[in-house]
Amino acid sequence: MKQFLFLLICFFGINTIAQNQYISFDYEAKYLMPSKKNNTLDTISISFAKDGSHIFTDSRFLAQGFGLNVFGNGANKTNSNIGLLYTSSKSLLQLNYEMGDNLMFMKMDIKTLAASRGIEEINGEQLSLQSEQTDDVNFMGAPRKAYVVFPSNKPEQIITILFDESKPVNNNLLLTNLLTGLLKMNGENVQTNLNLPNGLILSILDDKGVNIIEAIDINEVDTKLTINHTFKTN
Repeated sequence: MKQFLFLLICFFGINTIAQNQYISFDYEAKYLMPSKKNNTLDTISISFAKDGSHIFTDSRFLAQGFGLNVFGNGANKTNSNIGLLYTSSKSLLQLNYEMGDNLMFMKMDIKTLAASRGIEEINGEQLSLQSEQTDDVNFMGAPRKAYVVFPSNKPEQIITILFDESKPVNNNLLLTNLLTGLLKMNGENVQTNLNLPNGLILSILDDKGVNIIEAIDINEVDTKLTINHTFKTN
């Protein structure tokens, strides 16, 4: 009886009020992502805002991977969906995961999570993440701007990024807080000094020239994402 009364109080006492957030996107790019672990070639679609404020994906294979990591073999691979939204100005990652009737929603402030580790957990002296322009690379039938990004203490550990400047995206805003936060969460005392061109990311290659991600289809879009996950009491 007590449990029944508690459920009634929750039902009538809590009002879910819509606090809608609307995000607009200008491009949608489909990428190939090789997986060495599974020996597969996966595809992922990512939506970009021109001003670099947001990126979004609802990739099915990410949903399957997330479900397996969280729920193990109990995850339903064929009936799961995921949405991942990154807001660059706030270093905020929002995740929405659905599996059947189950729903999981999370908001993660990457800067706060990184800072919560404390100075004593940061490895070594401060390093700088830097970028330099290199020779143009032919990709998708045209020469593309290419930049290398590397840590100051290990300049040989580079990644190379190709950009399509005909489709402008503010990459300095998009990538600076994201890369800084992720590296700090990994225990690195880092600041980011990136100077990247405004252009849609076409490809990212590792220090051996192997593709980490490679665009195969790009479209200009005018899509809007609606977010609504709040609980408020009267």
